[in-house]
Amino acid sequence: MKSRKKALRPLGGTVLFRINFGSGKIKELAGKERQGYFIREASKVRNLVELNDVIGSAGLTLKAVRSLIDYLGLSQDQFASIIGFSTRTVSRWDDEAAIGALGSKALIDIDELIGHGIEVMGDADSFKQWLDQPNQALGDLRPLELLPKPYGVALVHDAIEALEYGNVM
Repeated sequence: MKSRKKALRPLGGTVLFRINFGSGKIKELAGKERQGYFIREASKVRNLVELNDVIGSAGLTLKAVRSLIDYLGLSQDQFASIIGFSTRTVSRWDDEAAIGALGSKALIDIDELIGHGIEVMGDADSFKQWLDQPNQALGDLRPLELLPKPYGVALVHDAIEALEYGNVM
């Protein structure tokens, strides 16, 4: 009798892609999805293809990202810098204004970062406090200051991962 190996499901992740190699070989690529901590529209998706559909070409609305902005305590200048618009343009927007696809992606990346940070720190208040403190590993900048920078989210994410694995940051 042939023994069948049971297919393993990734822990804490959802299947993002299935690759069919033919002759019955299928490889599932998975990842831990953290989108949608504050942005509800992002929490409804199961994969990046669906996330692209949610964002669309116009992007999310200001109303959809308001809770993220409030949690971070972003000024209008900081928010405008993150999404790539002038402060003057952002000041004229109402809650139904679309923030653009690239701005939406930037905010979803930050939302994912926040979800990871809260998971590592244990609660939203502790993570918010960490974001507001100068960090030696980040050049004595506050992590919040780095978010509008081109590689800021990646740098802050690296610092969170270092904390997750026991390094002092």
